[in-house]
Amino acid sequence: MSMKIKRRELLSLGAKATMALTAGRFFVTESRAAETHPVAEDTKFKDAFVALDGFVEQYMREMNSPGMILVLSDRAGIRRAATYGLSDLEQNQRVVPNQLFHIGSISKSFTAIAVLQLHEEGKLDLDKPIL
Repeated sequence: MSMKIKRRELLSLGAKATMALTAGRFFVTESRAAETHPVAEDTKFKDAFVALDGFVEQYMREMNSPGMILVLSDRAGIRRAATYGLSDLEQNQRVVPNQLFHIGSISKSFTAIAVLQLHEEGKLDLDKPIL
């Protein structure tokens, strides 16, 4: 006896699991100011980077996120690397450029987005059985 599961059902289950596993948030009120790190930053985007820093800091406050790293790159390489906030709340340690974060189940979200994009492009039928 073979079990059949549709892509849509699999994605739904993955999305629900992701929401359940990422429901908890960190609570922090310390400053989250951006620190940029030595890369050949393109000065023509300076105003955009300032606006982006403001957006990230606001987003982190709203999401109660203690810290993050943001790297902007294109085919030519890394354009900007910035760190925000804290990596260790108990020891008040700031995020550093080579910081490793536990991402939990976020890879499921990326996979779901990629699958749904393929569906929108007509390259994947969500209603066909997987097995």
